[in-house]
Amino acid sequence: MSVHSIEVAPPRRLVIAWGHAGSSVLPPGSSTVEVTFEAVAGGTKLTVEHRDLPIGEASQHAIGWAHFLTRLRSAGAGVDPGPDPFGS
Repeated sequence: MSVHSIEVAPPRRLVIAWGHAGSSVLPPGSSTVEVTFEAVAGGTKLTVEHRDLPIGEASQHAIGWAHFLTRLRSAGAGVDPGPDPFGS
């Protein structure tokens, strides 16, 4: 995976270029991920928008984002998410 910061606006927004080194389908910098943070009662609302994904990649990335954000939520709450079944 290749990540390059495009915009950092603490504490509300992070925009990064996204892709995979050596990939002809999703090369580095070919898509953009925007993460926004919003204070809400009892915590922070995190929104992730992944743009410019090639056709056929969106469904796989939706699965991946849901998987890893769930793990991040657990870790943020002090709960060990356990071994990652997506890990190699």
